[in-house]
Amino acid sequence: MTVAAVEKIRTFFAGFAGKVTPLLLLDYDGTLAPFCVDRFLARPWAGVRELLTRIQQHGRTRMAIISGRSAHEIRPLLGIDSPLEVWGLHGAERLFPNGRRELQPAPAAAREKLEMLRALLKRDSFGGLFEDKANAAVLHWRGASVRKAMLSSFVRPDSSRESDEPDDRLLKQFNVKFQRFRLAKEQQRRPRGTWGKMELF
Repeated sequence: MTVAAVEKIRTFFAGFAGKVTPLLLLDYDGTLAPFCVDRFLARPWAGVRELLTRIQQHGRTRMAIISGRSAHEIRPLLGIDSPLEVWGLHGAERLFPNGRRELQPAPAAAREKLEMLRALLKRDSFGGLFEDKANAAVLHWRGASVRKAMLSSFVRPDSSRESDEPDDRLLKQFNVKFQRFRLAKEQQRRPRGTWGKMELF
Protein backbone atom coordinates (compact mmCIF):
# COMPACT_ATOMS: atom_id res chain seq x y z
CA MET A 1 0.00 0.00 0.00
CA THR A 2 1.36 3.40 -0.97
CA VAL A 3 1.93 6.29 1.43
CA ALA A 4 -0.82 8.26 -0.34
CA ALA A 5 -3.29 5.39 0.07
CA VAL A 6 -2.51 5.08 3.79
CA GLU A 7 -3.06 8.80 4.22
CA LYS A 8 -6.44 8.61 2.47
CA ILE A 9 -7.51 5.80 4.79
CA ARG A 10 -6.43 7.77 7.86
CA THR A 11 -8.30 10.84 6.65
CA PHE A 12 -11.42 8.74 6.01
CA PHE A 13 -11.48 7.22 9.49
CA ALA A 14 -10.61 10.54 11.12
CA GLY A 15 -13.97 11.77 9.85
CA PHE A 16 -15.68 9.45 12.33
CA ALA A 17 -14.02 11.05 15.34
CA GLY A 18 -16.44 12.84 17.64
CA LYS A 19 -20.18 12.22 17.72
CA VAL A 20 -20.64 10.70 14.26
CA THR A 21 -21.97 7.12 14.38
CA PRO A 22 -20.47 5.01 11.58
CA LEU A 23 -22.83 2.86 9.51
CA LEU A 24 -21.33 -0.23 7.87
CA LEU A 25 -23.52 -1.88 5.21
CA LEU A 26 -22.33 -5.20 3.82
CA ASP A 27 -23.52 -7.54 1.10
CA TYR A 28 -23.05 -11.24 1.77
CA ASP A 29 -22.39 -13.15 -1.45
CA GLY A 30 -19.25 -11.91 -3.15
CA THR A 31 -18.36 -9.61 -0.24
CA LEU A 32 -18.34 -11.52 3.05
CA ALA A 33 -18.34 -14.90 1.33
CA PRO A 34 -17.49 -16.27 -2.13
CA PHE A 35 -20.14 -17.06 -4.73
CA CYS A 36 -20.86 -20.80 -4.70
CA VAL A 37 -22.81 -23.02 -7.07
CA ASP A 38 -24.62 -24.32 -3.98
CA ARG A 39 -25.48 -21.10 -2.16
CA PHE A 40 -25.84 -22.94 1.17
CA LEU A 41 -22.11 -23.70 1.07
CA ALA A 42 -21.14 -20.01 0.90
CA ARG A 43 -19.27 -19.64 4.18
CA PRO A 44 -17.50 -16.38 5.11
CA TRP A 45 -13.95 -15.73 4.01
CA ALA A 46 -11.27 -16.52 6.59
CA GLY A 47 -11.14 -13.85 9.29
CA VAL A 48 -14.52 -12.26 8.45
CA ARG A 49 -16.33 -13.57 11.56
CA GLU A 50 -13.54 -12.41 13.84
CA LEU A 51 -13.40 -8.96 12.27
CA LEU A 52 -17.16 -8.42 12.48
CA THR A 53 -17.13 -9.55 16.11
CA ARG A 54 -14.37 -7.03 16.91
CA ILE A 55 -16.38 -4.21 15.30
CA GLN A 56 -19.46 -5.25 17.29
CA GLN A 57 -17.55 -5.37 20.56
CA HIS A 58 -16.19 -1.88 19.94
CA GLY A 59 -19.79 -0.70 20.16
CA ARG A 60 -19.63 2.43 17.99
CA THR A 61 -20.60 1.15 14.54
CA ARG A 62 -24.07 0.15 13.41
CA MET A 63 -23.76 -2.80 11.05
CA ALA A 64 -26.31 -4.34 8.70
CA ILE A 65 -26.17 -6.93 5.96
CA ILE A 66 -28.19 -6.25 2.81
CA SER A 67 -28.73 -9.27 0.61
CA GLY A 68 -30.91 -10.65 -2.14
CA ARG A 69 -31.25 -13.79 -0.04
CA SER A 70 -34.04 -14.39 2.42
CA ALA A 71 -32.83 -12.86 5.68
CA HIS A 72 -33.11 -16.10 7.64
CA GLU A 73 -30.42 -17.71 5.42
CA ILE A 74 -27.72 -15.24 6.47
CA ARG A 75 -27.37 -15.86 10.20
CA PRO A 76 -26.63 -19.62 10.08
CA LEU A 77 -24.08 -19.04 7.32
CA LEU A 78 -22.42 -16.08 9.00
CA GLY A 79 -22.20 -17.90 12.32
CA ILE A 80 -21.32 -15.09 14.73
CA ASP A 81 -22.51 -15.14 18.33
CA SER A 82 -24.26 -11.77 18.38
CA PRO A 83 -26.76 -11.52 15.47
CA LEU A 84 -26.57 -8.60 13.07
CA GLU A 85 -29.45 -6.69 11.54
CA VAL A 86 -30.21 -8.22 8.14
CA TRP A 87 -32.15 -6.72 5.24
CA GLY A 88 -33.12 -9.57 2.93
CA LEU A 89 -34.92 -9.91 -0.40
CA HIS A 90 -33.10 -6.84 -1.75
CA GLY A 91 -34.50 -4.72 1.07
CA ALA A 92 -38.10 -5.94 1.21
CA GLU A 93 -37.45 -7.94 4.39
CA ARG A 94 -35.90 -6.76 7.66
CA LEU A 95 -34.70 -9.10 10.38
CA PHE A 96 -33.81 -7.37 13.63
CA PRO A 97 -31.07 -8.67 15.97
CA ASN A 98 -33.80 -9.74 18.44
CA GLY A 99 -35.45 -11.94 15.80
CA ARG A 100 -38.36 -9.64 14.91
CA ARG A 101 -39.13 -9.71 11.18
CA GLU A 102 -40.77 -7.17 8.89
CA LEU A 103 -41.75 -7.82 5.27
CA GLN A 104 -42.81 -5.22 2.74
CA PRO A 105 -45.98 -6.61 1.11
CA ALA A 106 -46.14 -6.67 -2.66
CA PRO A 107 -49.22 -5.18 -4.36
CA ALA A 108 -52.09 -7.64 -4.81
CA ALA A 109 -51.77 -7.62 -8.60
CA ALA A 110 -48.07 -8.41 -8.34
CA ARG A 111 -48.71 -11.27 -5.92
CA GLU A 112 -51.21 -12.77 -8.33
CA LYS A 113 -48.73 -12.60 -11.21
CA LEU A 114 -45.99 -14.11 -9.07
CA GLU A 115 -48.21 -17.05 -8.13
CA MET A 116 -48.83 -17.74 -11.82
CA LEU A 117 -45.13 -17.42 -12.59
CA ARG A 118 -44.15 -19.69 -9.71
CA ALA A 119 -46.51 -22.38 -10.95
CA LEU A 120 -44.96 -22.15 -14.41
CA LEU A 121 -41.36 -22.22 -13.19
CA LYS A 122 -42.01 -25.20 -10.95
CA ARG A 123 -42.99 -27.09 -14.11
CA ASP A 124 -40.16 -25.72 -16.28
CA SER A 125 -37.19 -23.82 -14.83
CA PHE A 126 -35.56 -23.30 -18.26
CA GLY A 127 -32.52 -25.36 -17.32
CA GLY A 128 -31.84 -23.40 -14.12
CA LEU A 129 -32.52 -23.88 -10.42
CA PHE A 130 -35.79 -22.27 -9.33
CA GLU A 131 -35.77 -20.42 -5.99
CA ASP A 132 -39.11 -19.33 -4.56
CA LYS A 133 -38.75 -16.10 -2.56
CA ALA A 134 -41.46 -14.25 -0.69
CA ASN A 135 -41.38 -11.40 -3.19
CA ALA A 136 -39.69 -12.87 -6.25
CA ALA A 137 -39.22 -15.86 -8.50
CA VAL A 138 -35.53 -16.53 -9.09
CA LEU A 139 -33.69 -18.76 -11.55
CA HIS A 140 -30.04 -19.65 -10.91
CA TRP A 141 -27.55 -20.86 -13.52
CA ARG A 142 -24.44 -20.78 -11.34
CA GLY A 143 -21.89 -23.27 -12.58
CA ALA A 144 -23.33 -23.30 -16.09
CA SER A 145 -21.36 -22.06 -19.09
CA VAL A 146 -21.93 -18.45 -20.14
CA ARG A 147 -23.51 -19.61 -23.40
CA LYS A 148 -25.94 -21.96 -21.67
CA ALA A 149 -26.91 -19.32 -19.11
CA MET A 150 -27.52 -16.72 -21.82
CA LEU A 151 -29.58 -19.07 -23.98
CA SER A 152 -31.58 -20.26 -20.98
CA SER A 153 -32.26 -16.71 -19.83
CA PHE A 154 -33.95 -15.63 -23.08
CA VAL A 155 -30.94 -13.64 -24.37
CA ARG A 156 -29.29 -14.20 -27.74
CA PRO A 157 -25.54 -14.92 -27.36
CA ASP A 158 -24.67 -12.13 -29.80
CA SER A 159 -27.05 -9.53 -28.41
CA SER A 160 -27.82 -7.78 -25.12
CA ARG A 161 -31.46 -7.37 -26.19
CA GLU A 162 -34.15 -9.77 -25.04
CA SER A 163 -35.30 -11.95 -27.91
CA ASP A 164 -38.70 -11.83 -29.60
CA GLU A 165 -39.28 -15.52 -29.00
CA PRO A 166 -42.27 -16.75 -26.94
CA ASP A 167 -40.22 -16.66 -23.72
CA ASP A 168 -39.82 -12.91 -24.12
CA ARG A 169 -43.55 -12.50 -24.61
CA LEU A 170 -43.97 -14.48 -21.42
CA LEU A 171 -42.00 -11.82 -19.55
CA LYS A 172 -44.26 -9.13 -20.97
CA GLN A 173 -47.35 -11.13 -20.01
CA PHE A 174 -46.29 -11.22 -16.37
CA ASN A 175 -45.20 -7.55 -16.40
CA VAL A 176 -42.25 -8.13 -14.12
CA LYS A 177 -38.85 -6.52 -13.84
CA PHE A 178 -36.08 -8.39 -15.66
CA GLN A 179 -32.69 -8.17 -13.95
CA ARG A 180 -29.51 -9.77 -15.22
CA PHE A 181 -26.59 -10.54 -12.89
CA ARG A 182 -23.82 -11.68 -15.18
CA LEU A 183 -21.36 -12.78 -12.49
CA ALA A 184 -23.88 -14.79 -10.54
CA LYS A 185 -25.75 -15.99 -13.65
CA GLU A 186 -29.19 -15.65 -12.18
CA GLN A 187 -32.40 -13.96 -13.24
CA GLN A 188 -34.85 -12.38 -10.86
CA ARG A 189 -38.47 -11.42 -11.45
CA ARG A 190 -39.29 -8.95 -8.69
CA PRO A 191 -42.59 -7.03 -8.48
CA ARG A 192 -42.46 -3.44 -9.66
CA GLY A 193 -42.73 -0.89 -6.87
CA THR A 194 -40.86 -2.96 -4.28
CA TRP A 195 -37.67 -1.75 -2.62
CA GLY A 196 -34.20 -2.46 -3.85
CA LYS A 197 -30.93 -2.48 -1.91
CA MET A 198 -30.07 1.13 -2.83
CA GLU A 199 -33.28 2.62 -1.38
CA LEU A 200 -32.89 1.40 2.19
CA PHE A 201 -30.73 3.94 4.02
